[in-house]
Amino acid sequence: MGKNAEALWLELVSGAIDRTLERYSQPPESAYAEYPYPEWKKELSNEPVLLGRDLLFWFTAERVRPETGKTLLEEFAESKTSDPDALAMARGVRHVIKSDFTVLSRRGKMLLLRDMEGNRYNARLGGGNENYERGTIVTARIYKWGDVYRFCSISLIKQMPPELRALNLGMLGIIDRTRRRRRDHLEMPKG
Repeated sequence: MGKNAEALWLELVSGAIDRTLERYSQPPESAYAEYPYPEWKKELSNEPVLLGRDLLFWFTAERVRPETGKTLLEEFAESKTSDPDALAMARGVRHVIKSDFTVLSRRGKMLLLRDMEGNRYNARLGGGNENYERGTIVTARIYKWGDVYRFCSISLIKQMPPELRALNLGMLGIIDRTRRRRRDHLEMPKG
């Protein structure tokens, strides 16, 4: 394999998602009915952008198209490379592991996860996942990519260690106070 796993991920997975967005302005209505993750629908019902991101990932990388027997990601990968290792990685994305995972440790962007059956996985974080510290429990879907696992789009945090929860609540208070100050500053004086 000529490229490293990260470069391939950017080229193939991100590229396939971009191609899906070019092909469909949004996933077809039938995709919403097919979407197989009711807990994500429920938890993200008030977050349509996040639910849309998760639906887009599922539609592109996990959903097998009946007309081809392949995912959109697999079709895109076949149009971009003939490297058998890269194609195998793209085919492997549809085989997700869904579980409640406990974060056992974290080093930078790398996590050691344990699923409900006791299996362990070295997983790489994407952007925006700063809350994953030791003891966090997260409902997630992961897939093998190269030597590590990656997260499928959106994960649902079920439980945080108390110190991290307190930090997050403190940050929410600061954000709320800042918003109030900004709003109060922008309001026109009465009279």
